[in-house]
Amino acid sequence: MQDHSASRIPTRRAHLWLMVAMSLTAALPCKAGLTRLGPTEGVIATAINSDPDRVPTLRVWMYSEEILFVQATFPNVAGARFDAAVYESYQAQMTGFQSVDVTGQDTLQIRHRYLRHPNVIHVMTVTARPGEVELIGGLELDETAAPGEPDPPEELWAPDLCFQLRYAKAFQAYPPEIPRNSREHADQYHDYTKRCFIFTDRGRAFLDQTVRNEFASSVGWNQDDPRNNPPITQRYLGAWQDKHPEWMKYVSPDRYALPILGTVSRDGNHLMAVAGVSPAYMQQALFECLHCYARWLPEDVPVLERTWRRKIYAMENDADAMRATYDRDFGESSQTRRPTDE
Repeated sequence: MQDHSASRIPTRRAHLWLMVAMSLTAALPCKAGLTRLGPTEGVIATAINSDPDRVPTLRVWMYSEEILFVQATFPNVAGARFDAAVYESYQAQMTGFQSVDVTGQDTLQIRHRYLRHPNVIHVMTVTARPGEVELIGGLELDETAAPGEPDPPEELWAPDLCFQLRYAKAFQAYPPEIPRNSREHADQYHDYTKRCFIFTDRGRAFLDQTVRNEFASSVGWNQDDPRNNPPITQRYLGAWQDKHPEWMKYVSPDRYALPILGTVSRDGNHLMAVAGVSPAYMQQALFECLHCYARWLPEDVPVLERTWRRKIYAMENDADAMRATYDRDFGESSQTRRPTDE
């Protein structure tokens, strides 16, 4: 039976309830100043679901006192869910989260403040619809927080979400209790990688069919480490992009023609995929996670008017349908090169 305890709270009271829940959670015993929670005991918010048989259920859970995860479970695909870290490597850029709000049916909002620009608040709005979840980032100027602060710079850090499938029973490499990134389970993770795909000029390409450059030297492993043969993670760029910067390692020469990075289910019947608008790059990484490094767009408007946007889909394993869905949602706004038919 689905848990709707938080979703029954009227919208005007949801923020107060969340603050109480977070205060209780933060008071739990912790080691080295951090409370390690998880996707069950750490839940602090559940969105009001308008139609649980069709619309994904959104939750927010605490991994620690500072790090949140957004979770979505999809009723249209058994065993399909994602748990997205909010945000990856954000500590040098942002404070801990300011608030989590249930803003309406099938919708949540999460706010963080920029460290170097305390008058700028990042607002992520998460919205669930049948078969998909949309995440949009925007900026608010808080003139009362730091009077006299200058306007934000034109180049402002865009946060990255780590969309993990490790808890998605239909898509995971192996059960979540097994340590990730271990030598002993490299073969199982390689099998997972074979189910991951991008869309190149030639159509859908599974990642074991792409060139994957070595990863070991970036993390101090031996070249013969089983996790490097083949590499268990890889970055990909768009076909329209120039040479990647020097700092960027383990980058495949194969380029995506559409900014879609996905995974096919273990039984081959369904897929989950992340897509966005002209990302800086995309990466298949170590926790059955998919990364779409979004940018603030459009670049020709003031920074406070820019947004970033991503979507996560769960659907039948139909490459043509995935491409058609991308065209419907992003085709006119994203820089792409059209792939040929499969």
